[in-house]
Amino acid sequence: MKGKRRGFTLVEIMLVIAIVGLLVSIALVEGAQLKKRAYESNCQANLKGIASGFEIYSVRSGGLYAPGVESGCFSRTRRL
Repeated sequence: MKGKRRGFTLVEIMLVIAIVGLLVSIALVEGAQLKKRAYESNCQANLKGIASGFEIYSVRSGGLYAPGVESGCFSRTRRL
């Protein structure tokens, strides 16, 4: 009787490749969603910064908003 062969069978290698492929596809989907949430969070922070700028302008100009901006449209109680 010949010595036992060591190594992996083709089925075992294919199974490992399939599992790794599945994990990579899950990671890619999660990564895309994470990127989208980061983009939305960044946009929201930018909008809040713009609103703060308008409020600062209003305070410094004696309660007047920049031309074309309605009074109170950047209220602190309103969520952007």
